[in-house]
Amino acid sequence: MRQPLKHLLSLLLAAAACHAHAALDATACKPGPGNLKPGAIQEASARLAAARSEPGERRFALADALADLALLSARQNGSPDIATDGNPAPAELLREALAIWTGAPRSMDTARTLQARGADFFNSRQCRLGRELLEPALRLSSAVAGPDDPASVAIAQDLLRIALAQNDGSQIRRLAPAMKTGLEARKRPLDPQDEQTVLALVDFFYAQPDDRPEDIQLAEYLAQRGLALSAGTATSARRLLSYRLVSIHYARLRYADGEALRTQLAAGRPAPAVSKDAFMRQREELIALVRKGQLQAALDMARTVVAQRQQAFDTSGEALAQAEAAQARIQTQQDPAPATSAQTQAGLAVAQARTWRNTETLWLAQARSYLGEIQHAMGDLDAAAGAYEAALAGFGDGRSGNWRDRTRTRSDLAIVYRTRGDVARALALQQQVLDELLPLVGEDHPDVKEARAELALLRARQHG
Repeated sequence: MRQPLKHLLSLLLAAAACHAHAALDATACKPGPGNLKPGAIQEASARLAAARSEPGERRFALADALADLALLSARQNGSPDIATDGNPAPAELLREALAIWTGAPRSMDTARTLQARGADFFNSRQCRLGRELLEPALRLSSAVAGPDDPASVAIAQDLLRIALAQNDGSQIRRLAPAMKTGLEARKRPLDPQDEQTVLALVDFFYAQPDDRPEDIQLAEYLAQRGLALSAGTATSARRLLSYRLVSIHYARLRYADGEALRTQLAAGRPAPAVSKDAFMRQREELIALVRKGQLQAALDMARTVVAQRQQAFDTSGEALAQAEAAQARIQTQQDPAPATSAQTQAGLAVAQARTWRNTETLWLAQARSYLGEIQHAMGDLDAAAGAYEAALAGFGDGRSGNWRDRTRTRSDLAIVYRTRGDVARALALQQQVLDELLPLVGEDHPDVKEARAELALLRARQHG
């Protein structure tokens, strides 16, 4: 089962990267029904019927029409395997289109078509269909232009983004060399999408549970090359890559290098304690302390962070109460005409104060969860349980968007209960974890597999 200390590292890394591009989020591969322009399916069906009537030389037009209808149908019903308006299912339509493209004489034009179509499906959260297009695109490009050709590397990088979104470790490892090759040859600065891909790769290889030296070495190269290609910019991804490099220095026992870079970052990015950047840096410093084995220092720092977040939370509550009171006073004015503008301003003030309050609620809950992780790792189960329970209260119920924080903290609390021998409470919590995760990330996600393993262990203990 997961060790709390190791989970702290992966949790902090995931939390710090939560701003990343949606394509790297697990939910990017969990499509849902979408809204289409009225008549779009019918128009695409008509184009397909017309393309089917064309003679042989127009087969590419038929493939395009099949792919267009497949994409629209998948976007409408959210599934590649559900038929729409009497048409075949999107997956079936796409298989017919693929047979045309892959049966044609090999060319880079066809490889580029497959790549563009694959990107369309990926951007519509249809990762499976995107992958079915990009895999033959990569094989075709590698055969025609060579695996190291920039076009082949670009296709491999698109496939890598899908693998990262699906958390497919074997696929990530297979495709990571393409990203490395692309970075080595690249001259122009990274665009935002590539920055996020590099950051996600660094996190993947840095946070592997067995700490293989080659993984840490690759994470270090990716971080350093990513920073070199984003020099002169001030993006959040660049800052996060810098902090990852700090932790990598510590992991490779280069404490002087790590301290020098951390000090440089702290000096170059002054920020008030209530800012997002400051909280992000605190999380990274917690990672560094845990990596160095300084658990007591990490515990002291986590307590300080919780105290800071509690103070900011209290202040945000006072600001919200004052804004709501001011709004109520304006609404009781006898003459409504002069109050119209004032009411609008008061409503905006309340909305801003409520947004601040919600942000501080989340940050306080995250800080308490980090504190619980460290206490858990140090064997203080009573304190860890209290911190986890307080964090869960801040993360809210299943209707809020904090599912990743909520499910991981609930799972950690269940492990505390199991360790204490309270199997019934642990079972109930782990079942809640599984019930929330399944519709969001699917059966193959590591957190789902971990929840099932914990449930199996708990049931064995219950009946043993």
